[in-house]
Amino acid sequence: MAKLYVTTKYGVTPQDLLQEERKIKDSFFKQRLTAVRLVMEGHSATSASQMLGICRQSVSTYI
Repeated sequence: MAKLYVTTKYGVTPQDLLQEERKIKDSFFKQRLTAVRLVMEGHSATSASQMLGICRQSVSTYI
């Protein structure tokens, strides 16, 4: 499987996502943002899914 990659086309950085994660109350949306941030930081979908306790396919879907 090819490594997932998130572009920064719109100028959003992992630090921006981390700041948003801290503001969000909805745990499901927070989990999605965290998955995207982890992949942006260089983690694989498998690694991110293990950190979050979700399946790899969910991380791939979020990206």
